[in-house]
Amino acid sequence: MSVFDPLGFLLYVTVKARILLQDIWRSKIGGDDEIEASHFAAWQTWLTELDSASKIKIPRWVLTDDFDKLTAELHIFCDASSRAFASVAYIRSRKKDGSWHVAFLMARARVAPLKVMSIPRLELQAAVMGARMSRHLQQCELVSLSKVTLWSDSKTVLSWLKSDSGRFKPFVAHRVSEVTELTETEQWRWVPSHLDAADDATRDNIAVENGKWLEGPSFLSKPDNEWPDVIHKFDSIDLDPDDTEVKAVLITTASSETELPDVRRFSKYWRLIRSTAWFFRAIHNFKNKKSNWTRAELSALEVESAEEWCIKESQRRTFSADINFIKTHGHVDSSSSLRQLNPFLDSQDQLRVGGRIDAADIDYDAKHPIILHPSDHFVKLLLQRIHEDSFHSGRERVLNEARKRFWILRGRNAVKKTFHDCQVCKIRRAKALPPLMGQLPDFRVKEGGRPFTHTGVDYFGPMLVKIGRRQEKRWGVIYTCLVVRAVYVDLVADLTASSAILSLRRFIARRGCPAVIFSDNATTFRGADRELKQAVLNMDQSELLRFTSTRSIEWRYISPNAPHMGGCWERMVRSIKTALRYTLKERVPSEYTLLTLLAEAENFVNSRPLTYVPLETDDSPPLTPNDFLFTDTKFLDRPLGQFIDGDMLRRSWRESQRLADLTWKRWIKEYLPTLTRREKWYKADEKPLAVGDIVIIADDQLPRGQWPRLYTRPATKLCKLDVGSQA
Repeated sequence: MSVFDPLGFLLYVTVKARILLQDIWRSKIGGDDEIEASHFAAWQTWLTELDSASKIKIPRWVLTDDFDKLTAELHIFCDASSRAFASVAYIRSRKKDGSWHVAFLMARARVAPLKVMSIPRLELQAAVMGARMSRHLQQCELVSLSKVTLWSDSKTVLSWLKSDSGRFKPFVAHRVSEVTELTETEQWRWVPSHLDAADDATRDNIAVENGKWLEGPSFLSKPDNEWPDVIHKFDSIDLDPDDTEVKAVLITTASSETELPDVRRFSKYWRLIRSTAWFFRAIHNFKNKKSNWTRAELSALEVESAEEWCIKESQRRTFSADINFIKTHGHVDSSSSLRQLNPFLDSQDQLRVGGRIDAADIDYDAKHPIILHPSDHFVKLLLQRIHEDSFHSGRERVLNEARKRFWILRGRNAVKKTFHDCQVCKIRRAKALPPLMGQLPDFRVKEGGRPFTHTGVDYFGPMLVKIGRRQEKRWGVIYTCLVVRAVYVDLVADLTASSAILSLRRFIARRGCPAVIFSDNATTFRGADRELKQAVLNMDQSELLRFTSTRSIEWRYISPNAPHMGGCWERMVRSIKTALRYTLKERVPSEYTLLTLLAEAENFVNSRPLTYVPLETDDSPPLTPNDFLFTDTKFLDRPLGQFIDGDMLRRSWRESQRLADLTWKRWIKEYLPTLTRREKWYKADEKPLAVGDIVIIADDQLPRGQWPRLYTRPATKLCKLDVGSQA
């Protein structure tokens, strides 16, 4: 058997069956067991009530034909017991004869949860159900409603709805918030329990009259003045301690003096002075009629008065005790820090220096300057203004300009801090921040290999030579081995790419083909690289294969404007130039004489010691680049000799290998440790530049004011800037 009752006409009957089923469930009997006698008796009673419900007649039209459309009202009653909670809605309308008609609309009910819940919480659940029912019926738009009223017999629930939901625990707080969102607090009224229509659907032990359930409480058919009294306050209602949330609130009040205008909110001196002048202009205008307001631009007198007021306020903030003591006793306290200045108050109540130069024929401000404290923000703005008006001059100049009117305690330190905080001066004084000198490339610290496998090349000159009676320019080309630091020096007639290729061919023929050549970004080398690649492409395939397999050269360029990256060959250029300077002096040699001098300078540089010269005669001679170029540096002074058989050749070859290994062992033991030390850029405590730092890019070719903003530069040309409040 099932009951189809979507609107709840028989809810007062069906809810008793739900309560009975819940009681049977709580008895925990089996599905095939017989129910208890009390439950069976309740079941028989419910069947009788259900049979009598068949006699109920429900009108199809909830309103009357003669009702006033402007008087329709919605009334919803909410109630709960320990067994169930329910809500029932009625519509009330006035007839043409003045009487009121009340009709049933719908009802909802639920049994109480198995978990025991307090009556106030169940009443709150009923209120939530009633609020949802009110929203649903208003959305249906059955008729235009002039008023909506929700009734509850629980003063506790009504007090919750009129209180702040934040006071309660989440269960109550969430439901109170939902009710207040769906309905207005003024729509809720209190009704006595015996007049609450929803009470009939919350009990299982009372008999309900059909007419009362369908027609609503009797007072709805009467005028409003005969309804239950309205209760506006529920102060006497004790809230359930389980439903209120106890919160400890600590309140801290901070009192601070706020003066207008607030000097700390200004970053420029004249902006502060002019804002103060406008402030006093506004006060003056507000005291007078609008027709007498001053609307012109600020006058010089107004600006001067504003400046005097700012000065006095600065002194009040920093020297209030001294000013009050002078007003009382006529002099400063003996324990004051101003006692050596013998301060006094002038006619404007400004604190000035007394001093000892009253007889001097100078301005009054210079004779008795105004005393200011360096810690005040006004003084910082003042020094900043003097510093900018002096075109960011030196510290003594700024201090001298300030002394013409003001005596700032610890003035030099204050001016020094102004210089330190000035963003323009920071940029002008910025120094490049090179990173820590990096690690050497792997090929420079590995033993073995043929000299000049990794080579650096550079030009130097020009040098004048005699060709008959005329003089022409020649340039030197130096090839430096980046491992053993040996050099090869050549001479070229011009700076064309063809001359660079011819010089490179001579170098390869005498010292072997290098694997990698390093150079700067000179156009000569870039052209030689392109022309060399084009020459390779123009060869036939056989020559191309032979060339690429035996003479494949990788040409690398250092970063622009980074001569330190070519320091290996730049230092050798200096040694060659030094040798030529002392040999040639001001003479102009012939081309072949210059070639001879360059060859001798090359041998001189290659004979230099790479390690420290020993002091004892028994020690081994120092290691030189020639030790790697020749098995014995005195080889050219000995006769070649004659080899008789192959054994002597093999022994000589093994001896040469042994000498080469010995040379490389000395290179590792004596020369390699000397490369460990950093000669510059060794400040490891400075924070390295990182992405996001604001920098200014240094340019050695332009003044600071004309440095561009975009460059391709090494990291050694970046000046890090501090981003402060004035940036």
